[in-house]
Amino acid sequence: MLKEWAGNSGIIVVNKPKGMSSRTAVDHVQTWFAEKIPTGHAGTLDPLATGVLVICLGWTTRLVEYIQSMKKVYKTVIMLGANSATDDSEGPIDEIMVESAPTLIEIQMALKHFEGEILQTPPSVSAARVNGKRSYKLARKGKPELPPPKIVEVSSIHIIKYEYPLLELEITCGKGTYIRSIARDLGALIKTGGYVLELERTSIGTFSIADSLSIDQPPTTSEKTILPQELAVHSMQKLSLEGLVLRYVLNGTKTPFTFPNSHISTNNIYAIMDPQNKFRAIAEYRPNDEVLKPLKVFPFLDPNN
Repeated sequence: MLKEWAGNSGIIVVNKPKGMSSRTAVDHVQTWFAEKIPTGHAGTLDPLATGVLVICLGWTTRLVEYIQSMKKVYKTVIMLGANSATDDSEGPIDEIMVESAPTLIEIQMALKHFEGEILQTPPSVSAARVNGKRSYKLARKGKPELPPPKIVEVSSIHIIKYEYPLLELEITCGKGTYIRSIARDLGALIKTGGYVLELERTSIGTFSIADSLSIDQPPTTSEKTILPQELAVHSMQKLSLEGLVLRYVLNGTKTPFTFPNSHISTNNIYAIMDPQNKFRAIAEYRPNDEVLKPLKVFPFLDPNN
């Protein structure tokens, strides 16, 4: 077991088993260490779901939002011909009599409605908020209420296998997308009903199921187990700094800075690298004021520095 914690930050990727909450998985990983370490997961998985759960350690907990914004890939099996109160197999199920099963072409055409930027209503049993309260808590009290719809992005939906009433899909999507809602809304569109029977998250950004650890088998060494926190900003535009400018940024102080507009990223947010190409901070460039404003600083990233 990892009974010593030598670093200040890092990432562990586990394969969450079915029936376990994401919080329980994080608590379980904490038992791998002798000392209590700040931890947090980057994207909740329902207890029903399995697959990639990215757990941030130490300073990396401050980077959770950037991992959450990465693209996610899911494999799901949708049961058509019925509706579920929870939009998955755990809720009360109401079967729907269907005169004829939808054809593959009909399924393909219907799925096109769920690609791109779509307005999606989260399930009534979800962590989304309704008037400031978690909707699943309202449902448990017998007062289920659908949260307000929100815009989410679905990059692609591919059919893996279709044999009515089972439809197996691979879905690539952005932050906040509910696969259960896609199953529910697809079922409503094709008039068969539908709910999630199985769900696996196969990747978040560069973190894949192939590289994940079994939560039931604690690793014996931190080598290749604790990943560097730089991976949390893998897709972010980098900006190398040195000298006084770097020092000001690491002190959390806004500093004058100018570079060609062609180098400015879309959202002006940069991962700051030092002369040794080590990740040290996240900063926002404000072109109108020509200043760098530090957003998150990691002064103790390297214990030997």
